[in-house]
Amino acid sequence: MKKLILFLFLFCVFNISFAQKKFTDNLAPFRPQYEYKKTAIKSVVYLSTEKDAAPKRYITRRLNDFLDGKQSNRITVVDGYRIMLVSSRDRKTIEEAKARASQIFKNEEVKLVYEQPFYRVKMGKFINKQDADEAKRQARKHFEEAIVVPEKIKIFQNFDDEE
Repeated sequence: MKKLILFLFLFCVFNISFAQKKFTDNLAPFRPQYEYKKTAIKSVVYLSTEKDAAPKRYITRRLNDFLDGKQSNRITVVDGYRIMLVSSRDRKTIEEAKARASQIFKNEEVKLVYEQPFYRVKMGKFINKQDADEAKRQARKHFEEAIVVPEKIKIFQNFDDEE
């Protein structure tokens, strides 16, 4: 029994010692060889020959504003009002109403909006309720269901460069 345990011990030690040896065969002669052609990249830079050449556009401030996350056209969202002209579940009816409203109110923005489960035609952007009520009176001549609805209004402010 002692011989068997000694044999197993020596066998394990012998296997562990050979397993830790590194593989040192050189396989380079068996690897495929490829030829790589390096292409030269030629870049040509044309410089101005004028001594006092000034740039035609000064975009530094605009570029810095853009990179800083500022934009020249800023959007402000305010509480306002729109006139809801028609509300229905039938899209064809709403598209016809939108076309009719676009012809009647040429100076106002008319848009078709889907708010589940209804399609709605809305008109205008009004900051105060009095202006919205006046526009509603005009809209009721053509659309009997017209009402004033509160809504967030986007106002675009354009700040041009003062250079």
